Amino acid sequence: METALAKLVMGKKISLHLDERKLDRYGRILAQIMMQGETGKPVWLQGQLVEAGLARVISFESNRLCINALLAIEDTARETRKGFWGSGIFAVRQAHAEDVLYQLARSYEIIEGRVSGVAQIKGRTYINFGENWRRDFTAFIPSRRSQHFQAADGQPTGRSIDQAELKALKGRHIRVRGWLKNYNGPSITVTHPEQIEILDRNAATLHCQSGRDGRRHERICSRSSVAGN
Repeated sequence: METALAKLVMGKKISLHLDERKLDRYGRILAQIMMQGETGKPVWLQGQLVEAGLARVISFESNRLCINALLAIEDTARETRKGFWGSGIFAVRQAHAEDVLYQLARSYEIIEGRVSGVAQIKGRTYINFGENWRRDFTAFIPSRRSQHFQAADGQPTGRSIDQAELKALKGRHIRVRGWLKNYNGPSITVTHPEQIEILDRNAATLHCQSGRDGRRHERICSRSSVAGN
């Protein structure tokens, strides 16, 4: 990963594009990186790394710049088994494999399965993947994050989900991504809609929008190239 990154950026002029959240908890800058390609067109560094299967998509609730575009690129890399997807370092875990998930605590994982039930308690939302909530995998949305799941504008896509759809997830096949922990069974805390993808929904065209300035985000993604062609 470090070798590939160095090869891509060494000697290149780059520009940083920041979202609402500028730094991570270690003080490192959070930014989408654009650099000049061989043809003079801007090349999107994160897009190249994800396309090659050398990186997965990780987002924060206040840093979702171009997240949908990156997720679409990741889909292709995973389906074609590029890079770490082909070697098995990156993998989609199954929600019913609780014993495996227990051993993966504190790692960033992508987990899919069929929802057995949804419970909303005191503003908190629990998406359960089994009948035993003390052992089975659960995705948890804190009450203070529910504002991010308000009604979507227009036709929802596979990565846009609102409160009405959350309540109706029982029986649906979904994919959840985030940091895995063991608390009443393996669980992931969900803070923003892009962490959940409804797999059995016919997704429309994805739009690269997030936060309060979606139009700016869309311009950044659309004017760059993944391969620099």
